[in-house]
Amino acid sequence: MNYGRVAHILGTFCCFISGMLLLPLFVAYLHGEADAYRAFGIPIAVGLVGGFILRRVFKDASRNLYRREGLLIVTGCWLAAAILGAVPFVLSGMIPNLEDAFFESMSGFTTTGSTILREIETQGRGLMFWRSMTHWLGGMGIVVLFVAVLPALGVGGRLLYQFEAPGVETDDLKPRIRETALALWKIYLVMTVAETSLLMVAGLDLYDAVVHTFGTVATGGFSTYSGSISHFDSAAVEIIITVFMFLAGVNFTLYFRARRDGLRHFIKDPEFKTYAGIMGVMIVITVAMLLSRGGYDDGGRAALDAAFTVVSVGTTTGYGTVDFETWPTVLRIMLVMLMFIGGSAGSTAGGMKVFRIMLVVKYVGHEFRRFIRPHRVRTMLVGGHEVSDEVMRNVLAFFAVSILLFAGSTVALAAMDPDIQMETATTSVVATLWNIGPGLGAVGPTDNFADLPGPGKILLTFLMLFGRLEVFTAMVIFMPGLYRD
Repeated sequence: MNYGRVAHILGTFCCFISGMLLLPLFVAYLHGEADAYRAFGIPIAVGLVGGFILRRVFKDASRNLYRREGLLIVTGCWLAAAILGAVPFVLSGMIPNLEDAFFESMSGFTTTGSTILREIETQGRGLMFWRSMTHWLGGMGIVVLFVAVLPALGVGGRLLYQFEAPGVETDDLKPRIRETALALWKIYLVMTVAETSLLMVAGLDLYDAVVHTFGTVATGGFSTYSGSISHFDSAAVEIIITVFMFLAGVNFTLYFRARRDGLRHFIKDPEFKTYAGIMGVMIVITVAMLLSRGGYDDGGRAALDAAFTVVSVGTTTGYGTVDFETWPTVLRIMLVMLMFIGGSAGSTAGGMKVFRIMLVVKYVGHEFRRFIRPHRVRTMLVGGHEVSDEVMRNVLAFFAVSILLFAGSTVALAAMDPDIQMETATTSVVATLWNIGPGLGAVGPTDNFADLPGPGKILLTFLMLFGRLEVFTAMVIFMPGLYRD
């Protein structure tokens, strides 16, 4: 293990994150929030000085970077970002408890959107801007952005990119990984500017438009209002955010290909068709149920609430316009199932990803056919392409580990608080492990995670990290074999 190279890159990353803190500091300055200067100034100084020291001490370390170093660097970068990102919350008094601040920061960077805050409107704008900005940085990937702006990583950048964004296929983009990272971030930036502009046209001021765009394109869900998007009471705002949540749940490589070859890739892509089909069918079912059993009389309102909620839950954004806990039980169950699925691979959405669900369904059908005719040779195809045994093994292993992690974490959380309800314990784990945000019960869309026990919050914080790095990348740092030569 080349620890010197790991330390050097982590030092550079700390300097990078400290630089990002300058923007919310500027927002605080614009709004005359002098008390935020210390909250941001100290972590900026600590990150820059600490990062510079690591860079200097290990400047002569070998530049070799292999798989084990890449795994340690990616997970270390995410932990460093969450720790540095939590410091302003603690120093400002906004979240004085360390474990709560760590939870909130990790929730932001992993675009989970779960929160422990009870009072939102009373918080300073600089701090709330940083809280939402963590979404935007983590949405496309803080390490992907790091690779994009730091050409000195060279070949090692490809390893870091692949471990943070395992669902993104790079072969069809550009041969140089830095150019790939830049291409994806340019698309992300264009989407950000487009939504911000449209929300301002719909009546939001620049601050509200930017912070809610951060939460939308990153499918994060942090809002500066306790009522979330319902605060604006605007159909136009809800429609704009619904559209961009849906777009953020699409594999970003499709946007790159569309820019180069037109829209035919969307029409031909099996994952996109399945993703759009799931959303469309679920919206139709939800509208029908709301009009027949949900107490809705206005078809337009039912359609808007259904579309917003389904897309918000399906892309694991977590924004809300209504309390869907009051909806019929069957709809709530279907929404929980939608949480498990999530968005497309290579999108900013969480969940298990549509492509993995497709592969498992295909595999089950393939095994049934092989059971009936065991001697017949069959090839499993998705979108006309053969699925290799290695890909299938990876997907099945991901499902197995995810289910075991879900079950074990639910039991552990329930053991920490004997008064916790099963619905709350189960959906708390689901909401954090798959970066969704709200759950049901005491952590529902109108509640928060503040009342969970401290050890439970630490557990859920690491589940967010596991979910964002798709389990294996983050979990292997706890395996002794990673550190053996």
